Amino acid sequence: MKTIIHEIGVVDKFSKIHRAKLQEGLNIITGKSSTGKSALIEIFDYCFNSRETVPKGVITEYANIYYLYLQIKETYFVIGREKDNGKGFFRQEKIYNADLISSNYFGKDYFLSRDNYRKQLKNLFLDISDIDESLVAKELKGKATPTPSVRSFMSFIFQHQNLVANKHALFYRFDEKEKRDQVIEHTKIFLGFVDQQYFLLAQQKEQLQNEFNKLKREQKIIDKYIDENNTSIESQLALLYSIMGIEDIPVKISDIKINANNAKQNLEQFITNDRIIYSSDKESEYFKKLLEELNSYDYKRKQLSFKLASIEKHLKVERELSTTLSSLENLNQVQVGVSICPFCFSEKESLTEQAEKLKQAIQKLSKDLTLNNSLKSHLEVESQKLKKEIKELDIKIEETKRLRKQLEQKNKHIQQIKSRYEQVLMIKASLFSMLDILTQKQFGQINETQLSQIQSDIEAIKKQLNNYDYEQKMEISEYRINEIMAEIGKSFDFEDSFQPINLKFSLKSFDLYHQKGAEKIYLRSMGSGANWLYCHITLFLALHQYFIELEHQGFKCTIPSILFLDQPTQVYFPNFQHDNERQFKKQKIANLEHKENIDGDIQSVTKLFTKLAQYCHDLKEKYGYSPQIIITDHADHLNLNGFEFESFVTNRWRNRGFINLNENSDI
Repeated sequence: MKTIIHEIGVVDKFSKIHRAKLQEGLNIITGKSSTGKSALIEIFDYCFNSRETVPKGVITEYANIYYLYLQIKETYFVIGREKDNGKGFFRQEKIYNADLISSNYFGKDYFLSRDNYRKQLKNLFLDISDIDESLVAKELKGKATPTPSVRSFMSFIFQHQNLVANKHALFYRFDEKEKRDQVIEHTKIFLGFVDQQYFLLAQQKEQLQNEFNKLKREQKIIDKYIDENNTSIESQLALLYSIMGIEDIPVKISDIKINANNAKQNLEQFITNDRIIYSSDKESEYFKKLLEELNSYDYKRKQLSFKLASIEKHLKVERELSTTLSSLENLNQVQVGVSICPFCFSEKESLTEQAEKLKQAIQKLSKDLTLNNSLKSHLEVESQKLKKEIKELDIKIEETKRLRKQLEQKNKHIQQIKSRYEQVLMIKASLFSMLDILTQKQFGQINETQLSQIQSDIEAIKKQLNNYDYEQKMEISEYRINEIMAEIGKSFDFEDSFQPINLKFSLKSFDLYHQKGAEKIYLRSMGSGANWLYCHITLFLALHQYFIELEHQGFKCTIPSILFLDQPTQVYFPNFQHDNERQFKKQKIANLEHKENIDGDIQSVTKLFTKLAQYCHDLKEKYGYSPQIIITDHADHLNLNGFEFESFVTNRWRNRGFINLNENSDI
């Protein structure tokens, strides 16, 4: 997202304003040690709600309020914070006015609590508050997934002095695994590949899928109840019709399965005294049918029982033999002894031969039992199947016996001058009792149309989610970032063993490596400090170029287009930290580095700064703006090929520092 820092400033305890004014594109803040160059990163970080305060020093000794004058796209804001984790300041402006900020600007009405300040910052860049794709997982975890915040942006913005050429780390805040994982997970949001609607759709899809699965489970429970009581209901229904003597059946068992309550109402209207055919012999026919069914069930049960008993017997013998054989010594080690007569001491071969035959028989039996394991498994499965069939038959036999007894009781009642209509009412009461239970089971039961509608809704949401296709977009992004790195990397002086440089970056792990054939050489194994520096800069320039490309393509990339590079030349001039000269002179730097000639190092630094200037120029030409790159360093007065070094110097601090206690000193 196009973002420009126009000012980084401090209001001191005397209400005096100290500011570093910046410009679009490349900014060079140069100066000697201990002038506050590196503190600019800390102030920016603090104003973006870091929990860490600005490091102790001259700045913190005098500071009262830290602030940033920002431009986000075409809107302007002044944000800031009181010192020592104080309140946040937030105020919107129409334009950038270089003379706007004064000691009276920071009115108390514009200060917010830290929590409200955090929310206000987030609203500047992000409009997403819920990124849980699964509400079930959220409930199991007992907390929501951390939402993206502006704090995660800092990993793409800062390259501190101890990070810019670090071989073990690439990104700020990645030393904490939780924060690292959050940045990686949130990147698809930062790049604009998914939005709030995506997560709401994912939650809705999960809810519909859970509802669909729940209804299917409930349907199985209902079907199971119907299946278990199907015989009883169907028998009572048949008995009712036989006693009434009717041929045209008004309600079938299939009707009851669909809607038990409706079936009950139809039966209620149908069962009346005038519909009973008293002359019908259907009852006796039904009784005869019951006896035939009972005989058939008994015969089938006997057959199954006989078969089951045979199988159980076979399995029992097998288990006993297996137990016996397992208790014996290893048969291969058994030695057949010699039988000797105790009187004449002559050997008897007949007993030896019999022992040998017994040994062979036992070994053969053991082998046969070993080979018979598959048959045993088959018999065990068959045994279970037979037990289930016998159990089902027992239910049918029991129900048939009950119906037979019911009919026999009826004959006794007839002898006691009980009317057939009374018998119908008794059966009706029994049948309706079961239908009432079934109605309760069916209450809330959905039909296929409802299931189809839910499935249709799920498919519609899947189609919307597929349109995001963020995984493919991430793959395309990774490929494009690697392409950009290949172009940028050509401009840097990587060691010969890494030429041509072929850097690869993974958006899944945020690892960087040099691909050499099939070998992956990771950053930590890439040799010198210069290589590490170029790897860092190549990657971050590629990332920020890609962020601009995405925005140009219409994606809502929310990462601010700002990059801080703190002391990038330290790999060539490690003793810059002792630079206290009022002027930058090559010979004094050579003395500081204990070198006679530093022309080669100066040339490498010049090449680095020239590339950064060219990078900003080219992106500005192509896309209308470039990232704002802020370099804080000691290097000065470089001869950049085709560019004027002085045009990029926004602050030079050799005769003063960021906190200017001498009002007469020039910037």
